[in-house]
Amino acid sequence: MQITKNEKARRFEALVNGETAFLRFHMDVETMHLLYVEVPIAARGHGVAAEMTKHVLDYASKHGFKVVPVCSYIKAYLQRHPEYEPLLAK
Repeated sequence: MQITKNEKARRFEALVNGETAFLRFHMDVETMHLLYVEVPIAARGHGVAAEMTKHVLDYASKHGFKVVPVCSYIKAYLQRHPEYEPLLAK
């Protein structure tokens, strides 16, 4: 799955079965607020949200950003993947 950053729409996007999945974010200087993940109904349960979340967290790490998870899915993902804990904004 190819994930791209749509700066204008403030989201990361991926085309899944002809529909767009996305993770919406908001930037505050050096902090990414991860607002929510939206996956088309037909693609749910296939790891799309997890792959998008991992991609965005890796992007934040690579660019030196901290993250604030707002979305309950992203919060749960972070609990299951403690290796991303250093990215959390204090």
